[in-house]
Amino acid sequence: MANWYRGNMHMHSLWSDGTDFPEMISGWYKEQGYHFIAFTEHDRYQEGEKWFSVDASTSEGKRVIANDLVQAYVNRFGSNWVQKRRVNGINEVRIRPLAEYRGLLEEHERFLMMNGEEVTLRHSCEDPGVPTYQQGQPIPLYVNIYNAGEPIKPIVTPASPSRAMNDLLDTVSRISSGVSPSAIVSLNHPNWNWNATAEDILATPRLRFFEVFTALNSCHSYGSPPRVSVQRMWDIVLSFRLRHTGDPVLYGLATDDSHFYGRMDRTPPVINEPGTNPGRAWVMVRADELSTTGLIRAMNNGDFYCSTGVLLSGLWFDGRTISLEIDAVPGVTYTTRFIGTRRGFDTGSSPTLDDSGKPIARTTGQYSDQIGAVLAEVTGTEARYKMSGDELYVRAEVLSDLAHPNPSILPSDVQRAWTQPVRPV
Repeated sequence: MANWYRGNMHMHSLWSDGTDFPEMISGWYKEQGYHFIAFTEHDRYQEGEKWFSVDASTSEGKRVIANDLVQAYVNRFGSNWVQKRRVNGINEVRIRPLAEYRGLLEEHERFLMMNGEEVTLRHSCEDPGVPTYQQGQPIPLYVNIYNAGEPIKPIVTPASPSRAMNDLLDTVSRISSGVSPSAIVSLNHPNWNWNATAEDILATPRLRFFEVFTALNSCHSYGSPPRVSVQRMWDIVLSFRLRHTGDPVLYGLATDDSHFYGRMDRTPPVINEPGTNPGRAWVMVRADELSTTGLIRAMNNGDFYCSTGVLLSGLWFDGRTISLEIDAVPGVTYTTRFIGTRRGFDTGSSPTLDDSGKPIARTTGQYSDQIGAVLAEVTGTEARYKMSGDELYVRAEVLSDLAHPNPSILPSDVQRAWTQPVRPV
């Protein structure tokens, strides 16, 4: 019998640009009832030898000292576990690799740590007025990869964004040859610095996953007019892809992309950077077992949903009818919107314009309201939608009137959930 497993699939530790020891972060997620996590350090796995300065004379050390992280680390795992040294007058602590610490926290059918990586994908772009990130180069794409055969180094290519992503997919296919189930490749936070568009994704037909909601404040998941939300991008891509029989569905992830943790051992945790709090968004995967194989196989089949607080006690699709039941909180009102696009929709588009009427470079265009239309809306703890047969796809967004306890992006944000799109059979 399949079970639902809660997981965060985008997070960072002291192995890259996170601000706490990976054991401390993992322990916090486990204590909060998560069943699995995946560290996605920038351009590396958590392997090899790494020492981190905890000395007051360094900027890294000042942050660690300010939050008393070393003492919290010792308190949690013991002085024999924490390895320290002094090199050239600088105090350092060893950052343990995943292979060494996973045995402290993993438990059968309770908690699992998957291997992941966030690959930096630098590309060229000839559009004038494109924002630049470093050294005059276009803002890079960031792509999470899970269950690949080996880590991938940062990629620099003279190609366009879509060609760069297609090349990366080729690389993942090559290094994952013989790995089963096939690796998941997910485009991260496309509205972070507006670094990806719906048109980029449409030009990358093999991409099957992206982040529809990234809880990092700077990721603009809900858009910023006139730029569209990531949900709107999702519907644009789904509509144009699924006009063609056999083209793959694009699945959406919700993640924390957590970096800054403060003191995770305190209750409630003391967070030192409100824009990147953990515990804001996650996926719920329905799998036969809590294993990397089981989770990735289920996700490749679209058997999961995303949440920022709303939980489902049931979710079914019989080829024509989508049905869901909400694990309701007493006194909370729930509204389910069934969203989709019908065949024969208006395929026209126009550029997105700034206040002066000029096109905004590298920005998703404006498309017909027939794309991603609300096909039905249901209030209550149960909802169902029966397809008429002319829908290209249908997905559900469930909104509550319960405020998110740790909101990102919008102070008035509410708890919600998103199901994966399905096609009529």
